[in-house]
Amino acid sequence: MRFLLDTCIVSEPGKKLPNPKVLNWLLQHQANSGIPTLAVSELAQGVYWLPPHEQPGPEAKLNTLLADQADNIVPFDTEAALAWGKYVADIRQTPKGIIDTQIAAIAISRDLIVVTRNVDDFPAPVKTFNPFD
Repeated sequence: MRFLLDTCIVSEPGKKLPNPKVLNWLLQHQANSGIPTLAVSELAQGVYWLPPHEQPGPEAKLNTLLADQADNIVPFDTEAALAWGKYVADIRQTPKGIIDTQIAAIAISRDLIVVTRNVDDFPAPVKTFNPFD
């Protein structure tokens, strides 16, 4: 595994008009990409923010994604937790964007590149790539 997908990348294929650059990038790199558990939590939050009558379709899509990508889900584990503590201390950032800092810590602990549209949300030493460019 070489890449860690931010939530905005995981959700792109499900949009009405997904960005073709992102779709092409995903097709080329899917085998080398992981989805952080924190992106799963953000996707679930999006599903459950919907009114109950609108949830079944998106919930089914999320469950299909999770089943299809089960081997590529990357947890926030002890190594990531230790990396997170060091990361937020080093960048002297109060974790207002705690999910982004935890995704960053997963990437740091596994030497992965975060694939995101929001590269500014992941300050150094996190390596990032923006497939929208």
